[in-house]
Amino acid sequence: MTRQQSVVTSNAYLLIRDPGRIRADVTSCPLHLRDPDPGCGRGWPPGDLWPVPMRGKAGGVPPGSVRARRFRRSLMPRRARRNRGAGRIEPPAEPMVNRTLELDLLKEHLARVIRGEPGHAVLLLGESGVGKSRLAGEAVAEADRLGTFAITAQCLGHGAEPLLPIRDAMAIHLGRNSESIRRTLTGAAPRLLDAIPFIGTFLGKLGETWVEGRQPRGASTEGVYEALAGVLIGISERHGLLLLVEDLHQADQDTLFFLNYLLRKIRGHRVLAVFTMQEERLRDVPQLADLVAQWTAEGYGVLTVLPLERAHVGEYVQMAAALGEPPDDKLVDRLFGLTGGNPFFLKETLQLLSAQDPPAGTEPVSIPPRVDAVLRRRLGRADTQVMRFLEAAAVVVETAQEIEPVAHVMDADLAAAIQALTAACELRLMREGANGEIGFIHALMQRAVYQDMGANSRRFLHSRAAEWFEREGRFASAAFHFERAENIESMVRAALEAASHAEQAGMYHSALGFYQKARPYVEIEQIGPPLGRALITMGNWDQAQELIDQLPEDDGGVRLLRAELRFVRGDFHGARVEARAALDTRTAEALVKLADIELYLGEFPAAQEHVRRALDTIGPGLVPLRARCLGMLGATEFFAGDVDEGRTRFEEALRLLLDEPENELDVLAYATLLGNLGNVAEAQGDWAAAEQRHAEALRLRREVADARGALHSLHALGRCRIGLGDVNGGHALYAETERLAADLGEALERAKLAHTRGELRLRAGDPVAAAELVGSALEVFSRTRTHYDVTHARVTLAAATLATGRERAGVELAAAARASIESKRYGLLRRIRPETAYPLADRVAGALTAYACGDALGLPYEGSPPSEAAAEQIERLRPREGWAPGATSDDTALTMLVARHLVEREGNGAAHAFLELLAAQDPPVPGMGPSTTAAIEHFRRTGRPPESGGTSNGAPMRALPVGWATPLDAPDRRRQLALEMTRATHPDPDAACAAGVVAACASWALEGASPRLLLEVAVEEERAAAREYGAGDRLAGLLAELAAGRWRSPDQGIGLDPGETVTAALSCVLEARDLRDGLLRAVRLGGDTDTVAAITGGLLGSRLTRAEVFAVLPWHVDVRLPEVVEVSAGLAAVRAEG
Repeated sequence: MTRQQSVVTSNAYLLIRDPGRIRADVTSCPLHLRDPDPGCGRGWPPGDLWPVPMRGKAGGVPPGSVRARRFRRSLMPRRARRNRGAGRIEPPAEPMVNRTLELDLLKEHLARVIRGEPGHAVLLLGESGVGKSRLAGEAVAEADRLGTFAITAQCLGHGAEPLLPIRDAMAIHLGRNSESIRRTLTGAAPRLLDAIPFIGTFLGKLGETWVEGRQPRGASTEGVYEALAGVLIGISERHGLLLLVEDLHQADQDTLFFLNYLLRKIRGHRVLAVFTMQEERLRDVPQLADLVAQWTAEGYGVLTVLPLERAHVGEYVQMAAALGEPPDDKLVDRLFGLTGGNPFFLKETLQLLSAQDPPAGTEPVSIPPRVDAVLRRRLGRADTQVMRFLEAAAVVVETAQEIEPVAHVMDADLAAAIQALTAACELRLMREGANGEIGFIHALMQRAVYQDMGANSRRFLHSRAAEWFEREGRFASAAFHFERAENIESMVRAALEAASHAEQAGMYHSALGFYQKARPYVEIEQIGPPLGRALITMGNWDQAQELIDQLPEDDGGVRLLRAELRFVRGDFHGARVEARAALDTRTAEALVKLADIELYLGEFPAAQEHVRRALDTIGPGLVPLRARCLGMLGATEFFAGDVDEGRTRFEEALRLLLDEPENELDVLAYATLLGNLGNVAEAQGDWAAAEQRHAEALRLRREVADARGALHSLHALGRCRIGLGDVNGGHALYAETERLAADLGEALERAKLAHTRGELRLRAGDPVAAAELVGSALEVFSRTRTHYDVTHARVTLAAATLATGRERAGVELAAAARASIESKRYGLLRRIRPETAYPLADRVAGALTAYACGDALGLPYEGSPPSEAAAEQIERLRPREGWAPGATSDDTALTMLVARHLVEREGNGAAHAFLELLAAQDPPVPGMGPSTTAAIEHFRRTGRPPESGGTSNGAPMRALPVGWATPLDAPDRRRQLALEMTRATHPDPDAACAAGVVAACASWALEGASPRLLLEVAVEEERAAAREYGAGDRLAGLLAELAAGRWRSPDQGIGLDPGETVTAALSCVLEARDLRDGLLRAVRLGGDTDTVAAITGGLLGSRLTRAEVFAVLPWHVDVRLPEVVEVSAGLAAVRAEG
């Protein structure tokens, strides 16, 4: 390996497959902040003394003493000893040898982030004692020189309380009382003054919080990733921040996960994070190995710190002993062979030699054959009381840095413990920080003390440590020590307490670890449900499944757990089955779960029914469950389009939760309600308020490790960024959402994200890409049967498809979406996509109104020859003999009768029933044509519809309601209905075929089909209807002429032939510029002008609302319009039911 290769390594594969090939370590220094000398404090004697203790007593070696001079001379070649003059000898400082490249790289990273480049992280890897902490200390010194804040955190052990390293680091940096915190923040980051309450609570002892029964939440919680990251980033704003975390391989799980979270946050801020870790410990901590691989893959730097080569060992000795010339070659060879170039071992060996007193003129004393002998030689200076302290400390420091538990473990009072600590520091066996935190001078020293104890001694001391921590309410540490003491029963008790408290505080990573620690020793029925909940919340779904498979299958709680797992995995049918099976034993919870499932599937009426039943069942003490029910009711109202009512419900549920004591707040329910209120703000276009709500929900969901909830919040925040105009920021959040969804295996949320991205591509003018993205999402939604998502995707895909020129497919998609919106009450989609998700009832009302206006406009000209009358003349609505100005004819009256008949019979029209209705009209409908009149007379005589005759155009004239009442995807039903309504008065096959064509065109026109597409539909429908009814080919020929542009209106005007009437109306639709122009064209054709104009108006008006028809036809005020609103709503409802 070359020098350059040894410094920078970023191969994630190497880290995972063979971490032994990457040298990694961290020295064990106590926690300190910008300590000008990493070795200062009580571990270093004051005054002008070398930091080399004398055997058996405190103090150091005076630099000018005989012993000092002899030691230095023993390291020099004989020639140099003879030539060297007398004089004052300066004490040696620990040298930095052969670390220039590594230090320069660290300094460069620091300079970059201070300049405002993206935040970065560097991992220092190397074997134990190789000098990573020394190197990191130089980086801290550089930060001091540049005026940059530096915070150092020391990881203690996996059994330590969650986030203890971060807490202690911030306490040293900011102080432990509000005044100290305020003073520090005033100078560093004034905007963080509002965070003082949170900081103060976080810096309080975790055990005290739990023992007193307070459950930290919101702005006062410890373990709040978002708030902690906000404080650290806030500190960096003025001068930047260097965050050094020592011994990362010793970190508790929450510290690891917090640091991983922090790295995602610092990219846009002036923060450099430096982590040190021992290479030999990577295999022992798989989670850390995975994180290191992830970080290297994400581009963070890795510096490997290698031992010194033989030549550099000589340089180290020369600098350490303040020699003017190179040291003796034989000594260097022996030192290199002994230490392998490890700087810590070199330092310890040299200090050992300095404490010896070889006779003048002799060779240096023999060096111990093994490095551990160096450590044991140092320990040999400690007396009995100091050794008792060291043994107790070797046990305690794995979970704490306080002296009080050490005093308890060694069975001494605090004064005796402090005296022993002082002596240990003077012997350079231990260190004491500025705030009283204690630690061994090096992790190897702690290991040596621990390993020298007998097994019984270790168990006994761990047992005493466990007693102290349990009494203090620090159950995580207690569980660790009980386990080391092999007291399994007490370990389980403490672990379950620690898990419960960690879960309440939202630290699911730690809770999961504690549950798993206790799992081998506890009945699975007892530990399974809480462990399963933790696994599901954190997204460890495979492990949750393995666990649930071991639980009693028929237990109600287990069924609900299984329902939740199936729910988050998108198996909604399976979740519904399990929840229903739990109704007998866990009624309220099962009903709430069922409501949640139905809500997610878009079955709002079913969800509301379950919620109301649950509210009747829930007792007064189950406030969180009641709040969830109110929130779900709000969601059904919100998605149904009643945004204000939804918001009212959400706020009511929120107040209900907040009225509860803080320690009983259900954070998951609270975060869900905040997200719902964010959705309300989105629907109202208040993107700033929406972002605030979603950001708070995300903070809380991350706090409690709610992986799936965080996923939803990230997606929502991306939408908010886009809504606020920050496209890049939105896409960055979408990328983060995508990564998290992939990690969780959340196919449904990935599909929702694809849908969102498709909408953005559509807005950007790329409908092809939009259609591809939304189409892939629609496949997933259809597979999972989430009907609201299916409908929403169809709305978007319809717009994209239409934009690509595939009109028929686009109209069909939009029609399917509108049918779902109508039948399932998805009113919110009408609000967010009104151009596509319009209410069909409004369009039917517009069509009926335009139909009546066309009838009234053409009535005065019925029977007239074709003309080129001016628009002003035609629109004057002149009277006609027997008809008042603005009157409508039998066309409108009979069409309205058909519409009402279909509504009353819920779409099941019947010829016999319709004839009964016609015959019962009193007074009779005026102006009815010959076929209709004859049919009524025949019915009155025989009680049956006619079997022949009816060749006029009355059938197509009143066929439009059939099309409006029938969806596009039911052509067979529409033909059957058209035939049934036609044969009541017009049994002729050609008349029925013409009616079928008009009904088909009406159905497609209502969905927004263009005139050209309507002509295609007419041609296709004529072919199918003629085959089914046995009609001739006259209409087919007329439509072919129209399609080819060859059709011409008869010179005498349009007659009563049904085919000719339909073709004339379609010709007007095809050539019209708008509704008004189409009606004028129909009147100018002459002949049966009222029927042609009515059909033309009905088709063109199907694309408009009633108000839009009024705007286009200002003369509508003179028309005697029928009441159409109620019947239009009825027809739309019949259509939606399919």
